[in-house]
Order: sequence, then structure tokens, then C-alpha cells
Amino acid sequence: MNTAQAKKIPLKEILKRLGLEPVKTFKGGEELAYLSPFRKEAEPSLFINTRKNVWNDFGDVGGNALDFVIRYRNTSVKGALEFLDGLFGGTFAIAPMSNFTVKETPTPEKENVFLLGRVLSFGASAPSLVSYITLERGIGSDIAGRYLKEVHFTNRETGKSFFAAGFENRAGGYEIRNPYFKSSLGTKDISLIEGQGTNQKSGF
Repeated sequence: MNTAQAKKIPLKEILKRLGLEPVKTFKGGEELAYLSPFRKEAEPSLFINTRKNVWNDFGDVGGNALDFVIRYRNTSVKGALEFLDGLFGGTFAIAPMSNFTVKETPTPEKENVFLLGRVLSFGASAPSLVSYITLERGIGSDIAGRYLKEVHFTNRETGKSFFAAGFENRAGGYEIRNPYFKSSLGTKDISLIEGQGTNQKSGF
């Protein structure tokens, strides 16, 4: 198995074969919540997006399928590939991602699991967020300070609080991002930046 093949294996299938089952389902099965295998907990903090095939652990890190195995086994890329070879017995080579099936109980659509909290000026209480945006994302501090906010939000299910850089849209919602997570809060809409000419706007 190579790294490209490993990243295409459905995360929910990997967790199933590890004996882990979702405890909650959102968005018609597109998002699954698990008790994190990295610690003891009563409420789920590990979430999988089955469409994008990525995971995010709010008490840890996140990434693709290969990243999960590396973290779960505390091993290298080589070690993770060898583990997946043994876990799937070569079935990855004959079964494309679309052929992996896990029976799920349909659940009704739920409201956004994240609840918007405080909205502060960018970097007001989280200098690590400034470093992430300016150093890792390459956005100048003047631009970030002008257009981004420091958005605090809570997971309705777990009660845990988080923060992220937020870009406000026209409806008052936010596109949010931190080193481990990318999502949106509130109503989805386009974001506008005023242009330099009269009545000129740039849409995003």
C-alpha cells in the first residue's frame, strides 16, 4: 500500500475495524462523532466528515486517514502503511472507496452542533491564532486585523469551547478556521469587501 491509497480508505471503515463505532450522527450521516480513542471521555470529541474523509479531534489534532493511523499507533508513515496492510488484508487494492459500506441508522437533520459565542477583535485573547494566520497561512497582520475576527464558539453536544479566526459574511455568519478545524457558524452567505471605487465590491 502507498500513501495515496491509504488516504483514500474511508475513516469510518478504519475505526470500525478498530472496534470504534459512532455515538452520534449528523447531517444525514455525513458527519460522525466518536469517543476519542486518545483519552477517556464521556462525550464525543472526535468527528469525521465522511464526504471529505477527514477527522478532527477537538482535544488533539486531525487530518486524513493516514494521519489518523499515524496518531493512533504512534508510528511513522511506514509503520502506518504496514498496519493498514494487516488491517485490511489487501482489500484496499480491489475495493475502491465507494465500495466500502457501513450500515448506518438514518437520523434527522440536526441544527449546527456549534454555537456562536463571543466575537472579539482579531488576536484580542489568542496570540497563537495570530501566529497561525500570519506565519502558517501567510496573511499579513494588517490584512488579518482588518478583515478577521477572533470567534469563540461552543460544541452544543459536549459543552467544550473553542476559538478560531472568523471571516464575517453578509448575513452575520462566519467562515472559521484554526490549525485543526475549518467550518462555518451561523447563516451561510457570501462575504463582501468594499472596493476602492464608488459602489464597487469584491465578493467571496
